[in-house]
Amino acid sequence: MPTINESVAALARSDGIIFLFDPVAEAEHRYSAKFFADTLAMLNTMSVRDGRSAGRYLPQRLAVCVTKFDDDRVFHRAAAAGLVFGDAKGTLRVPDRLAAEFFEFICKDTGQANGLHLLEAVRNNFRPRSVRYFVTSAVGFSAASAGDMTGGPILRRDPNIQGSGQGGPQQVREQARPINVLEPLLYLVRNVRRGRALQEMRERMTADRPGP
Repeated sequence: MPTINESVAALARSDGIIFLFDPVAEAEHRYSAKFFADTLAMLNTMSVRDGRSAGRYLPQRLAVCVTKFDDDRVFHRAAAAGLVFGDAKGTLRVPDRLAAEFFEFICKDTGQANGLHLLEAVRNNFRPRSVRYFVTSAVGFSAASAGDMTGGPILRRDPNIQGSGQGGPQQVREQARPINVLEPLLYLVRNVRRGRALQEMRERMTADRPGP
């Protein structure tokens, strides 16, 4: 049985989990699948022990966040897959409706078993309706310097990180323009609250039901 630390114990007591998947670090180190699988094994152990197990699935909702969308190594893969669009404000992003497809594309595109194991870990441990995907960036893109002559939105693509590019210090060029940073948390809060309200309503209805 795996050793359960306090961090995992806190996750086991929670109703929602945010999983930050870093495609850049995964390409370099390939540790996400093992770390995620080990964590899920501990969560499953605690869920069964505490009576929270939901059949074959964990009881928590999961927000999967593919991070560093502003990094060229991530952005160009999304663009090559045809998943990048401009929103009403002119910001390039992967729409939430396509985020699951991008996560699957990244996992399968690694050419390694680790990516497939990560994909299967999500599918095998969480109810499909309890998982939502997001493509995120903490700093976003730099604002375009000139207006759009057509009168439409400016498609912002300038990197907002500058530095030596040789392992030296980097810094944000200007105001950060985060993409999908708050949305995963809002998704979990709203749906967890809704789930709790429904559960309380079911319990009241059961309590009010006359006995045989």
